[in-house]
Amino acid sequence: MTPARGSSDQSIEGGSPFALSLHGVALIVILSGIFAATLSPYLNTDLWWHLHVGRIISNTGAIPAVDSMSFTAHGRPWLNHEWLAELVFYLVHRSFGIRGLLILVASVVTLTFVLVHIRMRRRGASPLVALILLVPAWIATINSIYLRIQPVTLLLLALFLLLLDEFRRTRRRALLIPLPFLMLPWANLHGGFAVGLAVILIYLIGEWLEARRKEDSALARPDLLALTICLVAAVIMSLGTPGGFETLAYPFRFITPNFFTD
Repeated sequence: MTPARGSSDQSIEGGSPFALSLHGVALIVILSGIFAATLSPYLNTDLWWHLHVGRIISNTGAIPAVDSMSFTAHGRPWLNHEWLAELVFYLVHRSFGIRGLLILVASVVTLTFVLVHIRMRRRGASPLVALILLVPAWIATINSIYLRIQPVTLLLLALFLLLLDEFRRTRRRALLIPLPFLMLPWANLHGGFAVGLAVILIYLIGEWLEARRKEDSALARPDLLALTICLVAAVIMSLGTPGGFETLAYPFRFITPNFFTD
């Protein structure tokens, strides 16, 4: 019997229960591989001082403002922009050991790629392409996804991009509401929070340019205003850290030429 016209397209796009199941199984296999690979026993040397600082915060109820761990910089002022992540890491390690930390970070990394996959599909990528691209995307992040704090930035960045894309696609302004509130913990977890501010700004500039060119896909003025308010609110929320303006300036000082980056 000759298959109906377009049936092959339906199978590729997940038009039948079998195709949906096949795609789901393939996705689970890839995500399981990412999770398992992130459980690597490789321990970054940063981990130990992060745990030590987390223990200090837990025991004293205060965030260290001066260096108490090194010899050459002992007593010098210290901006600890990762204090919340260090506290979480210490509490998890105290209760569940290294295995608990590995599972925590592996879960964060896997959820990141779940969001990446969703975003690719929402942007029109076929199921096959979205699955295949997860692998090189994961490989590109290998140097940042060991037992470190950086994976939280990858997760929140993936979430920010997904919400901004959905806002642009649906014009639902409620999708912008979580962004400033997510910025508050992000700014206390990792210095990469500046990337979140940058992507909102990039979206705003792009939408403003489309509006100037009167593109059909351009956002209406109320939507542009909502995106602007979102950016301003996110900047304000990023100041909700022990360092305040100093923490906000830190990522930008970090990327300018200095002894460390040189």
